Amino acid sequence: MFIQHPHDHLFHLLSLAVHTVALTTLGWRDDWPSTPDGNQYDGKNLLTLVRDGKSPFQEIWDVNLLIQEIEEHTDTQVIDILVVDKGSNNYGFHIKNFKGPDMIARLARSDVNMPDFDGFPIETQAREAIFEAAVYNLLHQLATIRASLFHYNPPPNFTTRYFLSRVFEFMPESLSLPIAPTREFWMHVMESKINATIRNEGDMIGWKDDNETVGPAALAAKRSLLRALPHIMPLEQTEPCLYRFVLEHGDFGIHNTTIKHLTDEKPLVTSLYDWKTGCIVPAILSDPSVAVSPVDLITSKNGEPSVTRLPEDATPSDLETYAVWARHYIEVRLFSTPIL
Repeated sequence: MFIQHPHDHLFHLLSLAVHTVALTTLGWRDDWPSTPDGNQYDGKNLLTLVRDGKSPFQEIWDVNLLIQEIEEHTDTQVIDILVVDKGSNNYGFHIKNFKGPDMIARLARSDVNMPDFDGFPIETQAREAIFEAAVYNLLHQLATIRASLFHYNPPPNFTTRYFLSRVFEFMPESLSLPIAPTREFWMHVMESKINATIRNEGDMIGWKDDNETVGPAALAAKRSLLRALPHIMPLEQTEPCLYRFVLEHGDFGIHNTTIKHLTDEKPLVTSLYDWKTGCIVPAILSDPSVAVSPVDLITSKNGEPSVTRLPEDATPSDLETYAVWARHYIEVRLFSTPIL
């Protein structure tokens, strides 16, 4: 969700991981509501509609419970909900308070108690919320541009606490080496991940619902991967910074930021949120891409500015605009920013 703010307040983020009210929809995400005339709700005047007993969400969940929880946890009074929007997994609310800065509140579009729920269990969602809250406390106002995030060195206690739990499945429950920004450690991580993903012949491979087991082909692939690792990963003395820890967002883009305009009309990114895919990676594997809608700005295989996810109806003028965006982002923002 992208929100601009006209004042000088900084945005604060309130992350509400799971809502637990009774639901009537059968999909595992709430449907966006419609108005009585059949049109899609435009996301405006929510608080007024709620107070008049006409909440667009009244058949799905209670907006008053959201307001109550926000007020209890922030010691303030909600006086308006300027706009509500939705992303793939969450609603986003731009909230105005009686005192203090505006807030962005996020609420999941699914409930673990709903029929046919097919999302992550509550235990997993709770871990995600705890990690995300820790990231917000860590970064605070650091998330202005992707370059700052790339050059930022997360503190050792943060890395030690969250490293293993944020590695995408599959991984062992513990590692044999202490967590350190070295080639030796990352070799151990890669080997552990390969061994945990492709175990012994006859063991499950992939997700449980796939009903697949390890066979001769998978074992051969495992042996090949383990042999290839030492040749793939550069030697440490060549580029020692390649293995430093980078806090990777996993879904970096305009849709996951809050932006305000300064007095000179220049936009300023004030928050980077939605860290459910966040993890800690070596710098060599950090992803420099950014989603700016309707395209993603990336680097080519040769490390040059490039664009992907092009619209089918893009005009030559559009393509030139996207190319300028990519050059500015990759060359100016990413590679020219000094290490913090």
